Amino acid sequence: MKTESRLADMHPTRSLRLVVASDGDINVIIEQDGESIGGTDLGDVRAEHANVEFCVSPLRSPYTHRALLQLYEAMQLDNVENPIEHKAW
Repeated sequence: MKTESRLADMHPTRSLRLVVASDGDINVIIEQDGESIGGTDLGDVRAEHANVEFCVSPLRSPYTHRALLQLYEAMQLDNVENPIEHKAW
């Protein structure tokens, strides 16, 4: 599993996190202060979270999956080349 997150440009405590599982599934998570909005137990399917998952099998959203992988790579580059420090505004 690999993960990348990026702080929002206009909201100092929110971030977007992409988690790419070893099987290729991708979770898109919106976080507040480093925690998933709605809670941290992403394994509880009954809980409400700001989290969506795109699966490789069956690959019903091939273009979305490819775009999310490209977004993951873009976030990595942004974090290296133009990091955003967490600060109170």
